[in-house]
Amino acid sequence: MSLPKPPNPSRAVFARQPARVLLVDFTPPFSSATCQSVCNGLDNLFTLVCNMTGPCRVPYFGLFALGSFSENLFPLQHVQGNYPRIQNALGELRAFQRDGFLMNERKDYLLQAVQDAIHQFKKQSQTLRQTTGFTSQLEVLLMTCQKNASTIAKQIEDAIVGSLDVENLRRIQVISLIHGNPLGIPMELSPSTGSPHSGAGSQQSVTSIESVLESGIVEMISLDTDELGLQNFLNGWLQDCGTDRECLYIRFPRGDTGQEFKLTCDILEQFIDPAQLNIAQSEFALNIPCPGSKRPMVSAGSLMKPSSTLTVPIPTLKVIKLVKISGICESVVFGVPLILKPTACWKLPWNELEKNQQHFQALCYLLQSKDLAVLVQRDVTSPPADSSFSGGGVYQNPLSIPTQAPSSSSSSIGHFLILPSPGTTMLIKSVAIKELMLPSDAHEKGDAPLSETIKAVQKVLDQLEVTDIYNPLSMNSGLQSSLRRALCKGSVRKTAKRPRTQSGRIQATRGHNGVRGQSSRGHGSKGQAVRGRGIPQPLGSTSTGYQPPLVKTFENFFPDFED
Repeated sequence: MSLPKPPNPSRAVFARQPARVLLVDFTPPFSSATCQSVCNGLDNLFTLVCNMTGPCRVPYFGLFALGSFSENLFPLQHVQGNYPRIQNALGELRAFQRDGFLMNERKDYLLQAVQDAIHQFKKQSQTLRQTTGFTSQLEVLLMTCQKNASTIAKQIEDAIVGSLDVENLRRIQVISLIHGNPLGIPMELSPSTGSPHSGAGSQQSVTSIESVLESGIVEMISLDTDELGLQNFLNGWLQDCGTDRECLYIRFPRGDTGQEFKLTCDILEQFIDPAQLNIAQSEFALNIPCPGSKRPMVSAGSLMKPSSTLTVPIPTLKVIKLVKISGICESVVFGVPLILKPTACWKLPWNELEKNQQHFQALCYLLQSKDLAVLVQRDVTSPPADSSFSGGGVYQNPLSIPTQAPSSSSSSIGHFLILPSPGTTMLIKSVAIKELMLPSDAHEKGDAPLSETIKAVQKVLDQLEVTDIYNPLSMNSGLQSSLRRALCKGSVRKTAKRPRTQSGRIQATRGHNGVRGQSSRGHGSKGQAVRGRGIPQPLGSTSTGYQPPLVKTFENFFPDFED
């Protein structure tokens, strides 16, 4: 007897996100510009969080402003559904710089604010546990511009060792805001990893953990106050903090020794997938439904009606700049790639078609020879091309998602990369933009592996076949078999619901008098045919109005026939 197959391993996603309480210290040299940068970063973060589908990545948040008094602008509570209150709290935070600050004579006000945050979490912890099913932890973040930030971190460390209740405290981050990367210095991407790092003119890293104190709970962090540095740090809250389970297994074929070689990995997102946002996903794709979008159900009858044909607008892409292909990281390219070729629309003049084809091939040749790609974006200033004519020119896919023309006031602007090929076509791909990027430490180099480990892995690789090219036609995923099984299961369920007679035939629908439905030539109502369930109907037919001609079935010819 074969043993039952063990269940597939699973893990909880975004179930261990901590509750975060942010303490903003307005002690000089905390300036109005720094306050504006912090507020803008928080505003951008929660705009993303409150528009994302799936589990909330920042489930609980609290905000304190520290000045001549400690003011709790946003008590620790749920983020989802509280976007208006968060906006009000950020407005009060901006006003606090002007109205709420006087030099605080108390030296322990920062420590007292940390204690207040921990006490507030302790009161809310039972509610949070009932909501998530997990024991949530607290993360306290203190943002300050004081020069003695390291002294403040040491004071908090001493208080933790002494009296603070740190049972469910994940960590305390003392964030020293500095002006190391002034505005105007662009962020660049490492071609190998796609991770953001500061430009050549910056002497400070965007975020650096200077020290972790003895308790392991208090961290001292230096953070640039420019917009990109703050946003990069805050977007780190969107990463999955759970470490209860591993995320991925990579299993290699067994070698000659028969021993299994397997790697266990974690997964980090490089950027937020636009398909997870409650926006028009078509702005980040070209006529292709994004993953996770609901495709409209189109019946066979509706496909015959001209009014049911859905059209998609013809977008206009505006060229921004040229990019070296060697400087493009694969981690910032997403979505389904599409192939571009010169149009063959028969409604255009012949000379215009030929001229367009020559220009297209010339552009492809030059980009290929110079190893360049074209960065483009949707042109929201130009209306889409005229697609009002019927019959050709516009690709009309009845299963496409209808979209509206982009508007500069309400729509986001998708960006794309056009890459050349050795032939006469080009490739266009969606590319990530600043608002979606997440922080990553993939560019940090670790220690070199041991020589024994390198030899062991090399031995595993030597047993694998090496091919010069990847041919997708040689790979089979079993997709057709899976789809076929799904369709067969659906049809079996529908058949099982139909009533059957003792002889096993599907019973026709009966009228009010309990007799089998008659045709329009029988004794039914005037001109009305009471159609049975087993009689197929032409596409587009309805119960009223037009009646199709009688369809003769086996039972029409032999009404008394028994199996």
